[in-house]
Amino acid sequence: DYSYASPYHQYGGAYNRVPSAASQPEKEVAEPEVRMVNGKPKKVRKPRTIYSSFQLAALQRRFQKTQYLALPERAELAASLGLTQTQVKIWFQNKRSKIKKIMK
Repeated sequence: DYSYASPYHQYGGAYNRVPSAASQPEKEVAEPEVRMVNGKPKKVRKPRTIYSSFQLAALQRRFQKTQYLALPERAELAASLGLTQTQVKIWFQNKRSKIKKIMK
């Protein structure tokens, strides 16, 4: 028996039920959601993050100071911008990659 935050939500074109956090053990790793495309299974990707101009400006300023963030710095920046630590980490990775590509 599952309790649902909302009965269904649309995610990448597929409808999926969302079980509440209380119904899943903490250590269990959720299996990636899969949908069929042309008869082949495909993982459902998380939608692309859209950063606000305020968030982008703050990320750019911090990147100019340092291209690498320690874990506490990343946590603090993420909290101040209303982002997850993973979003900040990926933004910095992508920015470093872009700079490296431009330098070639």
